Amino acid sequence: MQKVLNKLQENYNLLNEDSAFDIFSGIMIFKKSAECVFSENWLKIKTSNGKYCNDSSDGKIDLIDFDINHNERIIKISFLQVQNSETMSSDKIQLFVHSIEKYFIKKVEIKNDNYKSLVYYQKKLLDLLCNNCDYKVNYYIYIAYSGHMNRTCDDVLKDSVKALKLSNVFCRTFCIEDLNKELNEVKRIIKHPKNVSYNVTSNENIIINDNAKFNSVIMKLNALEIKQLIDYEQKQNIELNRLFNNNVRGFLESSDINYQIRKTIECYPDSFYFCNNGATIFCDEIKIQSHNSIHIENPRILNGQQSIASIYLYDKREKTDICVKFISSKSSLNKNMEMNLICKTTNTSNKVMPINLISNSKLMFKVKEKFEEQNINVNLKEGKLLNSIFSNEQSVDLEDLLKRWATIFLERPDYAKSKKKIVNIFYKSELEEKNYIVFQNDEIIEKVVNEFWLAYLFFNNIKNQLKILENKEYYSHGFFAINFMIYKQYINPNQVEESISNIKEKIDIKDIEAKIENLILNYKKECEKNGISYSLNNYFKGTRVIKDLGYDVQSDLEYIKKLEECKNIETKNTSKQNKELLPC
Repeated sequence: MQKVLNKLQENYNLLNEDSAFDIFSGIMIFKKSAECVFSENWLKIKTSNGKYCNDSSDGKIDLIDFDINHNERIIKISFLQVQNSETMSSDKIQLFVHSIEKYFIKKVEIKNDNYKSLVYYQKKLLDLLCNNCDYKVNYYIYIAYSGHMNRTCDDVLKDSVKALKLSNVFCRTFCIEDLNKELNEVKRIIKHPKNVSYNVTSNENIIINDNAKFNSVIMKLNALEIKQLIDYEQKQNIELNRLFNNNVRGFLESSDINYQIRKTIECYPDSFYFCNNGATIFCDEIKIQSHNSIHIENPRILNGQQSIASIYLYDKREKTDICVKFISSKSSLNKNMEMNLICKTTNTSNKVMPINLISNSKLMFKVKEKFEEQNINVNLKEGKLLNSIFSNEQSVDLEDLLKRWATIFLERPDYAKSKKKIVNIFYKSELEEKNYIVFQNDEIIEKVVNEFWLAYLFFNNIKNQLKILENKEYYSHGFFAINFMIYKQYINPNQVEESISNIKEKIDIKDIEAKIENLILNYKKECEKNGISYSLNNYFKGTRVIKDLGYDVQSDLEYIKKLEECKNIETKNTSKQNKELLPC
């Protein structure tokens, strides 16, 4: 829990841990994303130093949530009081329930400045009731604190609610054990998103297009419909990890383009539809319901995430319209490649690079899964992911992981100077180029995923030993060459994992330093002799260092050929085993 509180405090520029505990409790109890709780539910103020904290003029109500169920015709309004302490005073609980009764159940007009932060939420409830006058309203009253179960707090809350003498008011107390239990459930949900299906409705007729490969429906959606789509997904998958994370990047909140998107939404919402390129959402299935409604399964935003997230977060008046294209494939094969093709051709506002596209590949998702099993997060995307609050404390960037893998298993530390050559290997695989399509094979994926893990372990296991060389001007890519040298010298190719685990005790860093310095000295003398300008940068970024260490320079195609050979050997062995099992 402490790790999550620290991330919340950092990500949302919160004044203190008490404020982080407010948002954390809202996420756990309302089952909504951190972004939503911070933006929509938390009664906050911005302090003079730019940080956020709880608004004290709230009548002891810290968070408020609205949920409307049109099928059952019920409006659910939830209230939460939070205290980051062992217990909560009886006076605070009683005032909390009294504020709810006076301003939300009896709906007394708010005139006192001490309750001014409730005005927006009271108006929102009145608007909901006005637009849905025959709907039933249920009130849910919660308190949460960071101590163990306290019967006095529980009894005071229940007695205060009971005194209201209403059948549509429910209450519950959350102690630290309850919140930790909810946290474990949230983490489970994030790792295993549920399938979802729901209807999306427009105020205008839809446009249907299809061909041999795709079904496509174009709709004009209002901000309210966008919010309903996201809210429905959120009820099943709290952090929207499927809906948003298939985009080529995360939410680029601070970019110039996103600033202009937000400004248009807030100041010129009527112009947004005509100035914006719209959004593209890939679905497992699309069914036409009527002239203005479709039924979709498992949507993933491939383009327009910045616009949709901005509408969701910043359009308080629900005045913005956006054009959305829903696409589904008629084939069950190569969905990742089809999504990447759509990503590449539709994401033009912020340039899409090959590394953005391979982040959605099957292989990279498997790499992420492998590392998550060891409580390590692989940062596949540029920008902010909405579920990053619950990611593992240990993390590694995809770019760094690619360089580690290329150094050890491609035997090309020179590739670490630029990620481009490494990325292109997997990018060409996604394009199904003949020489690189091997990375689509499940057996090869499993093998390569394990190589990524071993490369990560190796670099981590010797990083402390290499600190002695930090004062050397070897450049960052020079250290990849040093790692390559150590791997070749100390790792037994027949016992890779065992060798890596024991390398700390075996490595002689003084010997390594002497060898590197000797190689550099010889290179420098050779440059002087031949009248060539000497540069450590040039030495480490090329293949010279590999040859000086006495090794042949391996190409990525040679590595891929070895993978193919492994696959063929395994296939023959499997066939032989199957043949032996056949009856006479």
